[in-house]
Parts: sequence; C-alpha cells; structure tokens
Amino acid sequence: MLETKLSRTSLALWPHQHAALDTVDAYFASLSKRACLVNMPTGTGKTGIMVSIARQRAQTQAVLVVCPSAALVEQLSSQFENRFWDKIGAGPEWKPDKVWNILPSNIEQLIEHLDNNKGEQIILVGTVQAIQQIDADGKISQLHGRVGTILFDEGHREPAPGWARVVRGFAVPTVLFSATPFRGDLKIFDVDDDHIHFLGFADAVGYGLIRDVEIDEQALPASIEDYAVELVARVDALVADARFTAANKVIVRCDREDSVREMHEALTVALAGRADGVLAIHNNFPDRPHDRIVNAVPRDLSARPERFLIHQFMLIEGIDDPLCTILALYEPFTNTRMLVQQIGRLIRHPGPIGEPVPQAYVLAPNGQSVADEWNSFLSFDKASMANDNKPFVRNDAAVLENLIAALPTLDYVMGRFRERPELDDPGLHDDLRFPSAAVAFTIQQDLNLDELQRDIRAELTSDDRHEVLTGQTADGLFLG
Repeated sequence: MLETKLSRTSLALWPHQHAALDTVDAYFASLSKRACLVNMPTGTGKTGIMVSIARQRAQTQAVLVVCPSAALVEQLSSQFENRFWDKIGAGPEWKPDKVWNILPSNIEQLIEHLDNNKGEQIILVGTVQAIQQIDADGKISQLHGRVGTILFDEGHREPAPGWARVVRGFAVPTVLFSATPFRGDLKIFDVDDDHIHFLGFADAVGYGLIRDVEIDEQALPASIEDYAVELVARVDALVADARFTAANKVIVRCDREDSVREMHEALTVALAGRADGVLAIHNNFPDRPHDRIVNAVPRDLSARPERFLIHQFMLIEGIDDPLCTILALYEPFTNTRMLVQQIGRLIRHPGPIGEPVPQAYVLAPNGQSVADEWNSFLSFDKASMANDNKPFVRNDAAVLENLIAALPTLDYVMGRFRERPELDDPGLHDDLRFPSAAVAFTIQQDLNLDELQRDIRAELTSDDRHEVLTGQTADGLFLG
C-alpha cells in the first residue's frame, strides 16, 4: 500500500508542540542509539505530540506505545484511532489503519497480522505489565524487527534493570514522555543529553497552558467525620468566592483502604441532602456502582456527576478532567513524585488556552511539609530551566571522572607519593587494598559468567553505582 508522506506542518498544533516535534525529528535523524526525552507538565499536550509521532513513524513500520495502566491504554487507543484527529480537524489520512491493544494472549495473532499486512499503518498500545509478561513468556523477540519505534508514556514506575534489557533489545529509537523526569526515568532509558525537549512548569503557567497551584497548609480535624465537614465548608467557601464553580471537583487522597471507605461514609453524611455526590475508588473494593463504590477508575469519569472523588493511588495518573481543581490530602504521600503527579491532575486548563484561570487549590495538613515538597519540585524545575532548559541527566561515569580529575596529579598519601589513578589502567587493581574476608557460594556447573556479570552490572546500575573496570586478575580470577 502506497501512501503520501504525511507532513505535520499543517496540523493545528500549539507552537510548543511543534517545537517538541522538531526535537524528536532531530533525534530520529541523528540515529542516536540512546533515548529521547520529552518533558512537559501534565495538561500541556504531550498526548498530541505522542499521537503525531506515532502516526508519522507508523508509515514505515509498526510503532509500540507503552504506558503504566490498562485505563491509559484505552484512553491512548481512542486518541490514536480518531479522538485526537477529530479534535484538531485533521484529514482522514492521519487516522492509522489499525490500533492494536497488545496482550500476552494475542501475540501470535498480532505477529501474523503484522506479517500479512506490511503496508498498513499500525500502532500497538500496551501496558508495561503486558510487555513484561510477553518477555517472561519468551516471546518478546517475535516483535524484534517488526517494531520500528517505541514511545513510553510515564514508564518511570518500573524497575530499571529489567526495562533496560527489554527496551534496548528492540534496538530501535525510543522516546520517553514524562512530566516528572527524575533520576529513575533517565537511568531506565539512557537518555541522550543532546535530544531533550523540556517545557518548565513556570513557563507553562506563564504561557497560559496550565493552572498555577496554591498549597494551603492548615490545622485540620483529626476525626475523619469532622474533617469531612471542614472540607465541605472549605470547598463551599471557594465557590462562594467565585474562585471555582459548583461543578468543579475535589480529589480526596487517603493512604489506606479503610480510610478511603471511612472518608466515603463521612463525606456522604456531610453532604446529606445535597446533589454533590461522592465516589470511592480502590482496587480492593467490591464493585458496587449503585453505592458509588468501585474497584476501577470509571471510563466516563469526567462525565460522572460526583464532585468528591476519594482514592489511594488510582487517580494519580490518566485523569484529564479540567473540572478537577481541588485536592484534599487527608493522608499525604510519602514521596515527592507522587505528590507532583497528583497535583498534575488539577492543573489542566479549561480553555481557551492563554486566558488567565484561578490557581488549583491543595488543602494539606500542617506539619507534613507538603508545601516544602512542592517547592522543592519548583526549585528543580527552575534549575532545569537554567540548565539550558534540560533536566539534569547525571552520568555516573562522568561524575566519577570529574572527581578523579579534581585530584592533584601527584600527592603524598599513606606514607608514599602516589600518582592520580587512571580508571582505565588494567593494573589499577594492584593498588587496591581490601579487608581480608570471604563469602563462599555454591554454584551450578553451568554458571555463565557473562550472564552473571550482566546481572551484577544491572544491579549496580539500579543502585546508582558505576562499574569502573572489569576483567581478570593475573591469576585468572574474575575482577569487577
């Protein structure tokens, strides 16, 4: 099947989206063996960039899109098929021939379809878990040579060593999309510092692409019943002040399944006689939609009438409802990344883009340092903007080499004049001194030292350690 080459210049994208696509195009043209990073805050159009890349790259070979959850697979598949193209008024030629949900159970059918329909523009969308299972089943190699590009949407939640092996095994260009490009992301995908597109949070707010955020730390009632009454009163005050409307929604975050259930009961009582509605979501709940208790995020969440949405972890990602503008942290998160991702659910601009909108509102308990955590993210964002608009890609080897370079070329250490060490000197081990100790292991006769070294290297990488030198000692012992 022949097709006219698609040009994105005519697409109704925002300037910052075109700028990101320019970065990605340059990455593809460079033939870099490393990964490209597109870092933009939630709500600034990452999905549109991803859809555009996938459709153009699918002209020559299937594209694999990986995301963290089944709910996101469904949302992205809809965007790839027609939702995004209809939204921006693109022509029918932009819609791919097939968008396929890749599962361990359908891998053989998928391979057969790819082989029998080589002229089709095909986009494969699957979860991290599905790809891991296909790999565990020994079938991931069937996709090698049939997939030409990998796009990763917020793939940071998975362990680095396994993903390094699976993703790099494809040996194809890989683009990572992230709103929180912390160390784990960059380590997993070996991001190329020359191919990073960064849009800072402060700039996105300044351009009118997203809402700014207010963190309001208050002494709040310890009783969950009293907390619910106080929360309803504060939300009502925000509406009375015309900051938000009666249609705006509140995400309530709890840290335990029991808390989610108890908060649902308390808010239901606090809102008795009102039409606001309370929805509790937890994967361990029995599915009772008539009681507004569910065990999965509803597909039509943005269209549902409930204003108070209670959860533990299930509303951190994939929620794109601009009516969600208030967050109540009954029990705060234990790490900054989750806090940033949760706040990301509040900042989507209701449109038209560029017009001023009220700040999103976060109600947090005193003494939990929520404002400090958020401000630390803003500091990271500011530092990244000052770093030539790039988040910091820490290369372990470079850090160690810079430390060595800072040493004098010759110094008097431990009773001797010693030269500065050269890390690539095969005789380096002669100057190393270790405590006299030994750990004995019983090994199988078929132990593969190359595989052992690979696994050790992966574990060192996951622990932010750098391998300086590998080889054998003069007496044939393994050295690493």
